[in-house]
Amino acid sequence: MLKHCIISTLAVFALVLASAPATSRAQQPIEEFVRQEMAAKHIAGLSAALVKNGRVVWAEGFGLADVRLNKPVTTDTLFMTASLCKTLTATGLMHAWEQGLYGLDDDINGYLSFLVENPSHPGVPITFRQVLTHTSSIKDNWGLLDPFYVPGDWKTPLDYWCENYLSPGGKWYFANQNYYSHAPGAKYRYANQGFALAGHLVEAVNGSVSFEQYTDTNLFSPLGMDKTEWHFRNVDPGEVAIPYMWNAGQNTWKPFTGMGVHYGYPDYPAGTLRTTPTELAQFLIMHMNGGTYHGQQIISQATADEMHKIQFPSINGSQAIGFYTMNWQGQKCIGHDGGDPGLWTEMWWRLSDDVGVIVFANTEKPLDNIVNALFDEAASY
Repeated sequence: MLKHCIISTLAVFALVLASAPATSRAQQPIEEFVRQEMAAKHIAGLSAALVKNGRVVWAEGFGLADVRLNKPVTTDTLFMTASLCKTLTATGLMHAWEQGLYGLDDDINGYLSFLVENPSHPGVPITFRQVLTHTSSIKDNWGLLDPFYVPGDWKTPLDYWCENYLSPGGKWYFANQNYYSHAPGAKYRYANQGFALAGHLVEAVNGSVSFEQYTDTNLFSPLGMDKTEWHFRNVDPGEVAIPYMWNAGQNTWKPFTGMGVHYGYPDYPAGTLRTTPTELAQFLIMHMNGGTYHGQQIISQATADEMHKIQFPSINGSQAIGFYTMNWQGQKCIGHDGGDPGLWTEMWWRLSDDVGVIVFANTEKPLDNIVNALFDEAASY
């Protein structure tokens, strides 16, 4: 099972970006190419947006959001974004950083009401920067976490989950399974639970506002991301693309019903955000413009620059703050992908010509050929 986005997903995509030749579609219209790719990979529904010159220049929905009802995907269809939304979680916490609410290299225990410490390295601080770069030594304990995929939303608050997973004596605390043996800052290890903690740190440093409310007030509302929500309970179920798995034996798509058609999990800042490519494009444009969207400063240029910078090059050469950087055919790109049962998402910004590509699918299939074709399509605008 693919979990939010495990690092092997990104590693595979990085190889594609770095080494694959440009997808040739012989002047084929982009819409025709996308439908062809969807058919070849058995993708039920897909929505995509192309950004250039600070605006969305093309957006389209393809296929079906609901196979049983024959309901088409449109540009207004919501998709769960999985790990791609770590870029938004990181931006929320960095927005609090530029307000002076904490220092990136501060010990997080100076701000929490419970102890977060690697049991193999007592007294060694875990910093905000480490949490935001997967170098905190926090570990995803999948033996525990798999059953916590639930229909709808996980019911307990974020602070309760983080304390009981990360702090000694917690209900779900298992020292050797929830933390790696190496010290904080020593190695890069992808950790969804680190980004659950990042979400709670937004709450801890401001003292009064929930993570959900903070990101809505400081990111989603000023960016006009009016349909974007962290929790399934806050969206119209009929507007959300159903996650599908392709059943080759029956030659059909099956809803991912093992945990309910739509699902959530306790570490929601690591993956449950639901949005559209056109709304997410507003967030991407803001980052492409150094923190500004339609003349409004959402985060500072300095904050945007810090987020786009490789933080620990000797440990990981692609990890920035919430984002990854990589070369695609010799050109630097910044972005993130995401994967969970029944869905796959991509968001990438090519720095050389300020082109952005966002693609969401409600079937768990790689989208690299479509991303590549959309980057090529930018030359038409």
